[in-house]
Amino acid sequence: MTTPKIDNEPILIRDVQDGICLLTLNRPKFLNAMSTEMLTELQNAFYEIGDDVAIKVVILKGNGSIFCSGHDLKEMRSDPSFDTIHDLFLLCSRMMVTMNNLPQPIIGQAHGIATAAGCQLLVNCDLAFASEEARFATPGVTNGLFCSTPAVAPARSSSPLPRSAEPGSSCGAASSIATRGDGRHARMDSLRRAERSSSASCASA
Repeated sequence: MTTPKIDNEPILIRDVQDGICLLTLNRPKFLNAMSTEMLTELQNAFYEIGDDVAIKVVILKGNGSIFCSGHDLKEMRSDPSFDTIHDLFLLCSRMMVTMNNLPQPIIGQAHGIATAAGCQLLVNCDLAFASEEARFATPGVTNGLFCSTPAVAPARSSSPLPRSAEPGSSCGAASSIATRGDGRHARMDSLRRAERSSSASCASA
């Protein structure tokens, strides 16, 4: 299962400045769906970030109008064989576990919809900020389509997490709801605290 790049742009953008690594899901035309290629890029990025002592904090966000719509269903339908779907979910599970094992804190930034595995990706971060327009959902649980990746994060964040939520209501999925006026201030404050915590952890390791 492969998904072509759009206009030869990378599907995952990595920008590192002053110890902060910004990872941006870059498939806006496909609602930042997590294709096999996207999952592989995330996995490789987290491996490399974990070995880079110069990086103190990671920010994960999506390009376009939403954070992430979950798995790429069009890609999955193109080859719905057991082996292919099993390998896809195994890849996603490994990526989520790699996030948990990362020495640097990960801050998720949701400015729009985070649904299905995209919601799981967000709540798997150490901290998650959401805009007032953000919405969260795990609709697959109602029809048996939720993948077999570690489901601890969604269960821990909210019990139960509803199929959908009103804008501005995180249902426990986000650490904080940032309004337009205070969003940047709140994010920068958390970044400074996370960076100090990460530096202290690295120094004591």
